[in-house]
Amino acid sequence: MGFNISGIVINKNLGNNKDQLSQILNLNLDFDRKIEFETASEN
Repeated sequence: MGFNISGIVINKNLGNNKDQLSQILNLNLDFDRKIEFETASEN
């Protein structure tokens, strides 16, 4: 049995600026929806 943990921690408030976050991570990001921590970690 193992755990699959993924996520990002950013020491900057980017708000809704997905272009700047994409540039920082060097990824093409597409936001689907916001979820609460409890929902994301309930498994």
